[in-house]
Formats: sequence, C-alpha cells, structure tokens
Amino acid sequence: MLALCLADGPIVPWSLIVAIIGVAISIVAAISALYAAVYARGTPTKEDLDRVQTNTASTSEHLANLHSHLAVMKEEVNRVERIAAGISERLENVDSHFAAINRRLDTQQERDALMARVNGVSLTFKGDVEPGKDGQFTITIKDESIALKKVELYNGSENKFGSARCEDWNPPLQVLIRLDGATFMKWYEAGSLTSGNPNLDRILHLRVYMKLKGVVEEVYRSMTVTTKIVMPQ
Repeated sequence: MLALCLADGPIVPWSLIVAIIGVAISIVAAISALYAAVYARGTPTKEDLDRVQTNTASTSEHLANLHSHLAVMKEEVNRVERIAAGISERLENVDSHFAAINRRLDTQQERDALMARVNGVSLTFKGDVEPGKDGQFTITIKDESIALKKVELYNGSENKFGSARCEDWNPPLQVLIRLDGATFMKWYEAGSLTSGNPNLDRILHLRVYMKLKGVVEEVYRSMTVTTKIVMPQ
C-alpha cells in the first residue's frame, strides 16, 4: 500500500480558511459602511468616507492574502500531481518488470517441458567398425512421429569430433549413420575407457538431432554409448 503525505500539512490549510472568512467580513463591513453613507440623512461626513475607505483597504488586503494563499495552494496541488505522476510511472515500471519475469518463466517452462519430452524419446544405437574402415551404425526409434536428422560426435568434455546425416535405412523407425574411419577413430580414442585395457569398450557421447511433431526447430537428445573396435577374424 502506498501512502501519500504532504510536507506542509493538509491541502487546504487553516490560514486559507481564515483568509476567506476575513475577506467575507471585510466585504460585508465595506458594503454596510457605504450603505450607511449613501442612505443616511444629509451629506456623508468625512468620518463616513474615512470609514468606507478603511473598510475597502482592509478588504483589498484580505483579497491580496487570499490570492497569495490560492497561489500557494495551486503550487502545492501541482507538487502533489507531480508526485502522483512519479508514483504512477514507477508502478508502471514495476508492472512491466513483473510482466517480463512472467514471460521468461513461461518460456522457461515451455523449454523445460520440451526437453523432458525429448529426453523421454527411446533410442537404440548399434554398429560395428573395423580398424581402417568406415563405420556403419543404426539408430532405432519407437515413435513414428519423430524424424531423426543428424548426429554430432562428442567426448565427455563437450569437444566435437564430427557429425553425420541420418540416412533412411528401415523408415520410419530406423536410420543409418555412416562415419569414415578417421573420424570414428578420433571419436573413439577421445572416449572414456571402461577399464585399464585400451582395446576394450569405450564410453562415447553423441547428440541425436530430431524433428518433433508440432515443434518448429530441431532439438537434440544427448546419448552415451559403449563401443569397441572389432578385430577382423
């Protein structure tokens, strides 16, 4: 709750009320004196005229004080209006700030929901490769509404070692990935060993890009696979 306070007291000060009352009394006194001077028997005396002049001067003084108080009051009202305008502007800024926060929260919630959907996609990665030869791998998916687009090869430190497009193999549930021997060996050697023997299985990382129904942009799911080089018989 906002409280609006004035430094100089109420908007209508008591001094202004007193000035207005003084003006009213002076005007009545001046009119009464003039009435007495005009309608009295005989010619008005000098005392009558002096009394009228005194009352008129008093009335003029009260009017001047009234104008002064009105000017002060107008200035005070203007100051209050400026304060109110400043408060209104700050409130608008606060509303704008909260609206921006709500938009970011909505966007983040939508993004979180999308990532939860992507991470729930079931993928199976299989394949063999012989030393010095190109490798072929398949990715199998269970949801026909999802189109697999490409894969990117990484290690555990998010270093990229190449990419490959997804080729139709057994559409719409299975695609083929072709990797040349040099690219695969770089990716394989950057993987994490599952034991102390360098010829055994290694843990490799990849991102599978896909197109979901109802989503404009391509999204990806990170995968971890275990693979090894098959020695020729």
